[in-house]
This record gives sequence, C-alpha cells and structure tokens, in this order.
Amino acid sequence: MGDCGTAEDGCQASCGQKSSGSPGGKDKDEEVAISAAEAVWSIDRRPDVLPCFVRGLKAKSANSRVRAVRNLMHMGAEAKPAVPDLIAACKGRDSSVRREAYRPLSVAAVQAAAILKGAESWAHCVSFPAAAPSDDDQGVADDGSTAQGGPDSPSSNGE
Repeated sequence: MGDCGTAEDGCQASCGQKSSGSPGGKDKDEEVAISAAEAVWSIDRRPDVLPCFVRGLKAKSANSRVRAVRNLMHMGAEAKPAVPDLIAACKGRDSSVRREAYRPLSVAAVQAAAILKGAESWAHCVSFPAAAPSDDDQGVADDGSTAQGGPDSPSSNGE
C-alpha cells in the first residue's frame, strides 16, 4: 500500500477553504472533510485529524458541528487541545450542538473527579505536617487532653 499523506493533508484537500461553486457546496465539503477524518481516526487512530474536527466545530451546518463534537468525544484524551473550542461550542446558538458539546466536557470532568478520588485513596500514605493550633483550639487536643500533655502526663494532673 502506498502512502497517502497525512490526515491533515486529506482534511485540507476535502474541506480546504474552497467551495465547489454549487449551492450548498461548502456544506458538502464540510461533511466530506469530517467523513474523511472519521475514516482516518477509526482505521488508524491518528491524532493529526484533530484540526479537521476543530474546524468542523465552526461549520455552517449544525449536523457537521454535531458530528465534529461526537468525533472529538471518541478521540478522548487526544482531543484535549480542543477543549476551548468545545467550550465555545457550548455557547453557540444551536441547542443540539450545545447539548452535544457538553457531553465530552462532562465526561472529562467525571474522569478528572475519578482521578482525584483515586488520589484520595492513597493520600493516607503521604505524611502532611500537622496544622498549627488555632486560637479556637484553646490547647485541647482531639482526645480531650490538653496541649501541654496527655491524660497521663505529670503536668496534666498537677504532679
């Protein structure tokens, strides 16, 4: 099999900045570009399709924008550079695009929360310095003993 170039080359060739001149030509080019990028991603998982999907977020057709969002979601962590563009899509006019754009962002938020929750499970292994007593503590420790000594210390019972 011969080398067909990069996915970016294919995306530019498919959607480029040119219209076919026919009515709706630009919309058709956007669809073709997204389809080409989808094919490259599904076959080869090449992250260089990312710019094509990001351009798809700015397409005239709501259908193209929704497809671009869904493909970014399928890319997972590889689509991280597209987060600002997804946030912008959440502010767009079309409710279907907004709804779709929230999905990958909410999935990313849930994954981040799971990672942080996982961090809690090993946090007990890390020793942190004890907090300095505040004025509200009035020298009383959690176990009821005074800060000067424990219940069995000579200073706590006057000996």
